[in-house]
Amino acid sequence: MSRQYRTWIALYALDANERPRAEILRINEVTEADLAEFEASWLQLRCRPGGTLPTRLDLPADIAQPSS
Repeated sequence: MSRQYRTWIALYALDANERPRAEILRINEVTEADLAEFEASWLQLRCRPGGTLPTRLDLPADIAQPSS
């Protein structure tokens, strides 16, 4: 799984506040720097209009068009 996806998962876990921060970072193998780098993109996914799901057009170009 990409570092970005692991970071998004960690951000959801941190938002849920069910485990200590250090444990969430360790489990997801991410750092505070990763959280800072990917927080804006996570907020974009999280704050979508009611009930809509992201499409490939919402993803960064390197993810939306994976290499073969």
